[in-house]
Amino acid sequence: MARGNRHERQKVEEAEYRVNLETHPDTERTIAEYSKAVWGKLRRDPLRQTARIVRRQLREWNQHRGQRDVTAGTNAVRVPGMLQPPSLKYAGYAGPWLEEHYLRNYRDFESSGATYLPILWDNFFAQAQAHSYWPQEFARRFRAMWSLLAGLADQGRAFFTVLGIYDFPIWNWHLFPENIVVLAANGYGDVAIPLLKGDRPFRAPAKDIRLSFAGRIATHPLRERMRQVFEGRSVFFEGDGWEETMGRSALSLCPRGLGPASFRMYEALSLGSVPVYIWQRRKWLPYEKELDWSAISIIAPADEMVQLRQRIEALEEHKLAQMRDDIARIYNSFFSYEGVARHIRHRMSGLGSRSDAVEMAAARKNFVF
Repeated sequence: MARGNRHERQKVEEAEYRVNLETHPDTERTIAEYSKAVWGKLRRDPLRQTARIVRRQLREWNQHRGQRDVTAGTNAVRVPGMLQPPSLKYAGYAGPWLEEHYLRNYRDFESSGATYLPILWDNFFAQAQAHSYWPQEFARRFRAMWSLLAGLADQGRAFFTVLGIYDFPIWNWHLFPENIVVLAANGYGDVAIPLLKGDRPFRAPAKDIRLSFAGRIATHPLRERMRQVFEGRSVFFEGDGWEETMGRSALSLCPRGLGPASFRMYEALSLGSVPVYIWQRRKWLPYEKELDWSAISIIAPADEMVQLRQRIEALEEHKLAQMRDDIARIYNSFFSYEGVARHIRHRMSGLGSRSDAVEMAAARKNFVF
C-alpha cells in the first residue's frame, strides 16, 4: 500500500509540475542530456555512481526531517522541498551559503514589497552537475522549477530570488519571467550582491607584503596577462596558506574568475587588504549607489593593466591606511551575511508592483553569456 501511495504521489507531482514546452523548449533536451550522462556513469562505475546518489538522498532526508518551513504564512512563494536540496561543496567549503542563510533567517518585515521565491539554485545545480540525482529525480525537479516560474509569470506582483555562486548557463536565468528579479553574486543576474564563501568576520593582521595574488592563473586568460604585468611586483601563490599571506598583504589582486566577480575580493576585505578588482566584459559590483568603492578598493578594466600597475605603485602608505580604516568601518554593514540580508530586504521592499520588477530586470533582454 505504501509503495502504491508513493507512486500515486509521484504521478500527482508530475501532473502538477508539467512544463509548457512551447515556453521552455530546452527543458526536455536538458533532461535527456542529463539522463544520458547519468546512465553512462552508471555503466562505467555503478558502485561509485550509486553511492554518490544515495549519499545525497540521505543528506536530503536528514535535512528535511522535521524541518520547519520558515516562509510559511509570510510574503514568500511556497516551494517544494525538492527545490531546496542540501548544501553544495565548493573549494573546501560546504555551507551555509548566503542564499541558505537568507532562507533560514527569512523575516517578513516588508509584506508590501516583492514576494520572495526561496529556491536554492546553487544547491540544485551543483547536485545536478555532480549527477547526484537519479534521472527521474532530476526530471521532476527541473520540470517543477520551470513550471513554478511559469506560474508566477502571469501574476501582477513583483518577485525576487537570491543566487549565490553559480555561474553556468544551464539554468537560463535570463529566460525567467520578467517580474522575477534575480539578485546574484557572480555576475549573472539583475542586481549585484557580494560573492561570499561563508560569513567571514572582519580582522586586519599587520601588513608586511605590498601586493599579492592568491589563486589559480589558468582560470581565465586575463590572469595570465595580469601575471605578466605584475611579475616581480607581486607575490603569486595558491593552495594552503593563502589566508595568512592575503592577511599580510596591503593590497590583493582580485581578477574575475569563472564569472565576472571574484571570491577573493570579499576575502581580501575581510582581512583588511585593499582589493584590486580587475574586470572584463562585465563589471559586477554591489551597492554602487550606497558605497564609494574608490574609498575601499581599486577597480580597473582588463585592458588598462599597465596603467593599473602604475596606479598601485603610486599609492602612498597613508592612503592605504585610510582605505583600511574605511573597510573596517563599513564591513559588517555591507559584507556580513546579516548585512547583505538587510540590504536585500531593503532593496526588495521598494518593489511595489510588477512594473517595478520589469523595469529592474529590463537589461537582461540584451544579456549574452
